Amino acid sequence: MELPDSMETFYMNKPRKQRYDLRRKIKKVEREYIVEVKKYMYEENILEGLRSASFVSSRSFQFALDVGLYDDEKTRLYCKFISKLGWIRIYILYINNEPSAYEWGIKYGDRFFLMTLGFDPKWKKESVGNVLFQKVLKDLIDIEHVKFLDFGFGDAEYKRHFATRRLETQSLYIYSNKLYSLILNMIAYTITLIWKLSIWITRLIGIESKIKRLWKDHLVK
Repeated sequence: MELPDSMETFYMNKPRKQRYDLRRKIKKVEREYIVEVKKYMYEENILEGLRSASFVSSRSFQFALDVGLYDDEKTRLYCKFISKLGWIRIYILYINNEPSAYEWGIKYGDRFFLMTLGFDPKWKKESVGNVLFQKVLKDLIDIEHVKFLDFGFGDAEYKRHFATRRLETQSLYIYSNKLYSLILNMIAYTITLIWKLSIWITRLIGIESKIKRLWKDHLVK
């Protein structure tokens, strides 16, 4: 995502309805709750940010997929190391002093590489993930002077909404010219074909988002 020069420009580049919805979500949360966003980037407080982020992550569907943020010894050492380099940024959205959403990534030069994010399903109706994203965006533009936000690999709805550029990638598999390898190739090709056909059908009849929501709710439970 190529970042604009201000948040006002960011909003004005969006369709009128989306611009209204984005601002409304922030106003609603700030009207009904005590809202605070903390940024952790220094060695002396980075472990506090990691604890809060991992608390939120443990309640997210990403954690069930083993792609969440863990407060373990390996991660603590890594975070302390890159905090000394001045690269790490952990953002936590607190609602009524309770961590509800997090984003963390690495700032290098004029780019911010988003590593993982998540929110507590308890605050799903308040769209806390979206609220935090806007708050982080403002900080990256106004304070960090970031020019590009890299969302990383994978497809997600929020990436489609906000990204200004994308790069398609493909995997290449090479099989030896043997019967066993040819059978494996046929099995892999059949599974891939079924998977792509299923995605095409769910998108055609408009139930892809609903299936994803049900799947995420199941993972959280």
